[in-house]
Amino acid sequence: MPHTHMMMLAAQQPPKAAVVLVVEDDDLVRLMTVDYLESCGYLVLEAENAAKARAWFDRQAIDLMFTDVQMPGDMDGIALAEWARAKHPTVPVLVTSGVASELARYAAGLMVAKPYDLDAVHARIQAALSKR
Repeated sequence: MPHTHMMMLAAQQPPKAAVVLVVEDDDLVRLMTVDYLESCGYLVLEAENAAKARAWFDRQAIDLMFTDVQMPGDMDGIALAEWARAKHPTVPVLVTSGVASELARYAAGLMVAKPYDLDAVHARIQAALSKR
């Protein structure tokens, strides 16, 4: 009998939300993106620069990182994406920029141009997570 009780408890557990790290130095854009992704059911972490983003990787399992290219600090978003690919190769990285030539520098990865449509970002994130 205790076995069936355990099964019922397990069935009530919601599926684990994917953890998405949003790296964006523009507070308004970051807040809007974080709110939207939380409404889609993700657990969202946020960082305004690469150093803060790298610190998250030490503290938390991350399923996907979504980063802007241009930001202050020791690394831009492309350098951060390459750091993540080297250190955390299983974590997909979605890069965004309003500057087409910056996106061209990151031809190896997933990207979305700014200003972005949040539904398009969500679709890209879902596609990347389903491929893992």
